[in-house]
Parts: sequence; structure tokens; C-alpha cells
Amino acid sequence: MKIAILSDSHDHTENLFKVIDIIQENNISEAIHLGDFIAPGTVRVFKGKGIHLTGILGNNDGEVLGLTKAFADIGGNLAGHFYETKFGKKKVACYHGTVEALTDSLIKSKDYQVVLYGHTHTVFNQIVDGVQVINPGTVHGSGYRASFVIYETDDHSFEFIDL
Repeated sequence: MKIAILSDSHDHTENLFKVIDIIQENNISEAIHLGDFIAPGTVRVFKGKGIHLTGILGNNDGEVLGLTKAFADIGGNLAGHFYETKFGKKKVACYHGTVEALTDSLIKSKDYQVVLYGHTHTVFNQIVDGVQVINPGTVHGSGYRASFVIYETDDHSFEFIDL
């Protein structure tokens, strides 16, 4: 199964529509957004697209009530500041990355085989102490490469997609 991993869209709906097009072209039905949607309307672009969206709150997501309603409107899941899931047999931690010490603790705990985070807007892909650590970069792209990740849960491969 393929899952789209994205972060830091910062209300850039034009790039989100590009992400959605690529997700649909690849027959992906699950996406995780690692935070910094900003406004609820950013979430609503997923409505009716056949993509189940799970979201993590970022440091710029102050309109929590509106975001909660937007996720309810699209049938998605707003998980709060942290989300734990599994990709196949691999335990996965999802966190925006606002506090670097918390991101580091998730990695150092070795409770997770994969740690996903955003916040820095910088693509990152490294194995740290046996833990796969991935930052998909920023969908917004302002001053950075606009990107997201497609993760294949069957063989745990992934691809960074530039927008």
C-alpha cells in the first residue's frame, strides 16, 4: 500500500491540488499531513478526492476548532500533536517537529522504526541509530524545494516527489 506523506502546506492550495493530482494518479487512498495547514480551507481541498487524510497539528495551526471541523467535514482524522501508526510491521511516529528535542527523543527511544516529521521545510532522509527518519519537506515551497513523499508500506521504499 502507498501512503502520501506531506507537511507544511501553509495555505498553498495550488500546490496541494498538484499533490492531490499525483496522489490520485498513483492510486493512493491514504495521506498523512505532518502539520502547518494554517486555515481549515486547506484541509477541505481533500473533500471528495477519495483520499483519507490524517493530520498532525503544527506550530502554525492555531485555529484548532476550525481544523477539527474541517477534518470532520472530509471524513479525515485530526490526531492532535502526535500520531502513532504502523506501516506493515514497522511502528511509525508522526510529529510536526516543532520541538527538536522531542523529535530527537522519538528517534533515540528506538520505540519506532520510522519517525516522520516536518517543520524545518527541509527534505531529510537518513537512518539514525537504526531508525528511518524522514522529513518530506514543504508543500508550500517558499524559499525551499516544494515536495512530499510517497511511502510504499509493502517494501518500505519511498520516493521524494518535487512539485
